[in-house]
Amino acid sequence: MYVLDKHDKHLLRGGPDKDMILVSIFNPPLTGTERHKLDDPAGSTY
Repeated sequence: MYVLDKHDKHLLRGGPDKDMILVSIFNPPLTGTERHKLDDPAGSTY
């Protein structure tokens, strides 16, 4: 389990021999307008 708090910066990578399977839970729920900004040093915003 990986828990983020207060907009912690993070990077997740799978191993070389296996796929990584993720389950994301957001509270409060996402609204659908969120976007990942992979080229922005500040990261994604929600």
